Amino acid sequence: MAGNTRTVKLAIQQVGGKVTGSYRCEAGNSLCRNNNETGSIDGTANGNRVNLSIRVLPDASNCRYTGTLNYNGNGQYACYLQGQIVEQGTWEVIQGFGQS
Repeated sequence: MAGNTRTVKLAIQQVGGKVTGSYRCEAGNSLCRNNNETGSIDGTANGNRVNLSIRVLPDASNCRYTGTLNYNGNGQYACYLQGQIVEQGTWEVIQGFGQS
């Protein structure tokens, strides 16, 4: 995945310091690792710092996103499958992308 950009959608909700939501990598996107297209989000937020754990289906890998999130956001992520890192990189928020 080095140098590639993948567009995903995170729909998140925060109640207090707890963050929950859903993950979607658009179906047919050749950059969706192992054809993983959906997942669930569980995490925490403290100020503008976030720690998200995303369980990605169908292979049940776990991606951990950390960083800052406000109007814009960025940080680092790593995905694990059976205890091994299978992907890692950086992420950033692009406001308004793909909204209808």
